[in-house]
Amino acid sequence: MTNAKLTLVRELLEAGGLRIGGEYRLRSGTVSRIYIDARRLYSRPLGRRVAAFLLARSVEELGATYDAVVGVATGGIGWGVLVAEVLGVASGYVRPEPKDHGLRRLVEGVEEGSRIVIVDDVATTGGALLDAVRAAEASGYRVVGAVVIFDRCMGAAERMDEAGIPYKRVMTIRELLSFARDMGVDTSAAEDEVANLRC
Repeated sequence: MTNAKLTLVRELLEAGGLRIGGEYRLRSGTVSRIYIDARRLYSRPLGRRVAAFLLARSVEELGATYDAVVGVATGGIGWGVLVAEVLGVASGYVRPEPKDHGLRRLVEGVEEGSRIVIVDDVATTGGALLDAVRAAEASGYRVVGAVVIFDRCMGAAERMDEAGIPYKRVMTIRELLSFARDMGVDTSAAEDEVANLRC
């Protein structure tokens, strides 16, 4: 497992998917000196295979019975497809708000009433995950878990726990920066920020 995580981080770095220093506004509104662009892994065949494998293992570690893996629009859509392929189950995606045309669905590609695991690339406060959970449940799906590649440790785990949703992460931001540091990346600009995180 450690070797797979090392490979994942190496692939992320080589793809330019980790930036340290500067100021980056996150979806949550928080400003961070660390930016994780997991979408960059889509362009790396090895990186996306390893990420999909690690996500699939995390889904299995939930211990839940599920019918489908559903990605969060938009960053998690590709991961949902890749993980579903590894696990041999149905795949779809969930958007936070319905389209203003067509059938106005919140969840696409998966039969209504299915037991689903929600997948995303990066979690910060858990707001996007919680929005996805609420949207799926409001549409008649049973959410049995949520899994992300990278957890920025700013409340996502606690938020999922409060919502009663089993939650797994492939890697915390502390692990990511530790691996990156071991690979020669200067992480000093992020040290103060990471010191105050909840993992």
